[in-house]
Amino acid sequence: MADKINVKLLLELRKANMSQRAIAASRHISTKSVASVWKRADDLGVSYADVADKSDDEVYLLFFPDKFRKETVYEPVNYEYVHTELKKTGVTLKLLWQEYKDGVKDGVTVGYTKFCDDYTKYVEQNDLTNHIAHKPGVVCEVDWSGKTMRLHDPEEGKVYPVYLFVAALPYSQLAYVEPCLNMNEQTWINCNIHMFEYFGGVTLRVVCDNL
Repeated sequence: MADKINVKLLLELRKANMSQRAIAASRHISTKSVASVWKRADDLGVSYADVADKSDDEVYLLFFPDKFRKETVYEPVNYEYVHTELKKTGVTLKLLWQEYKDGVKDGVTVGYTKFCDDYTKYVEQNDLTNHIAHKPGVVCEVDWSGKTMRLHDPEEGKVYPVYLFVAALPYSQLAYVEPCLNMNEQTWINCNIHMFEYFGGVTLRVVCDNL
């Protein structure tokens, strides 16, 4: 597949004056592969500066057009863009995959599973920090919120502290919040019951902080 050799990254490492042997060792590829990219770059007269604004697939296509066409039957995905967008709040791989699908008018799009698998490969090959991978229905995260609220009782003239029970499903980011007048064991149990009633089901695990 085209993602086995990240041509753009190899050109960037060459610019940093890394040797072929050092690059091969750090990227877990053969020195022959590195040498073939460098030779092709010399033949084309292309340096990293010439391709810095291009995606990985665009650079690979420039260097090895025949090989790219044989290996790639899907419309390419810009995983640099995907990785950048994932840093934004509320953005998920599912949303980015749908955006990619909607943007392809003609051609074959990759399925969601391949989209996620190829993104994982991209992260590993480029030593990038990835988001924690979550699966639907597996984990529910629960805790008491760090900040308390206050309830004013105008009849008694009293102010009561209000504690927030907070729960979230990390895959869908669906949240449940319940205000409570105490944090005792029975209240905690009741909140968990209400939480699952709200979600309409239970997860395999409930993960809480140091309560």
